[in-house]
Amino acid sequence: MYIEVTNYTALIPPDMVTLIDASRAFIDSNGKPSILPMIYSMGLERDYANRYSRPTAYASIVEFDNTNDELTSQAVQVESHIDGVSVNTSQQQALQYHIRNGVINTSFETGFVVLTYLGYPMDDNGSLLVPDHDAVQSAFVWNIIKNIDILAYRKDPNNATRAIMDKSEQEYCWAVGKAHGKTHMPSIDQMESLKNMIVRSIPKMNEHSNGFATANIQEKIYGQVRVRN
Repeated sequence: MYIEVTNYTALIPPDMVTLIDASRAFIDSNGKPSILPMIYSMGLERDYANRYSRPTAYASIVEFDNTNDELTSQAVQVESHIDGVSVNTSQQQALQYHIRNGVINTSFETGFVVLTYLGYPMDDNGSLLVPDHDAVQSAFVWNIIKNIDILAYRKDPNNATRAIMDKSEQEYCWAVGKAHGKTHMPSIDQMESLKNMIVRSIPKMNEHSNGFATANIQEKIYGQVRVRN
């Protein structure tokens, strides 16, 4: 998701749970949209906290489509907001960000930032959506049962209601753990990429500089064949 930065700040999306990566969007020398990874910095909080105010409304969000036509039109929109500022790889050390209390502070005054993150599924009205998964729905059911049994125990505290409440809490905890495991299980493609990143004779130590573009590519080892006479 692309968010617009003004006055060194922007509000992060309300559905974001875990941030994976932040990069600056820019237009390269060929006129095509591109991104450059940013570095997380604790210093930005000290530098900008007292100089710049918190934004009061969500910045306009630009979402790039997979189609070339949509990508081209959105690239023009992003380019018009950058106001001719060019970004190259030598400037990466200056591209920094910090996130706190729902606000992202950046080392550049204006531009666009692309955020890759894990978030809650939400509808157009901002309401949370329940995944269509048996394990998740079971966790919701046991949460309701647990709350009912807690109210029953508070209304009439005795050994019987306490035992029922404890059993409901136990089942609820098991259901939540099962739902978390089912919804966070990596796919076959994700496991293949993870294997390619780990099983290597020569580790890649600086993949962040290119946005981990080649981190999941399998290593190829070429050897020499000696022929004895």
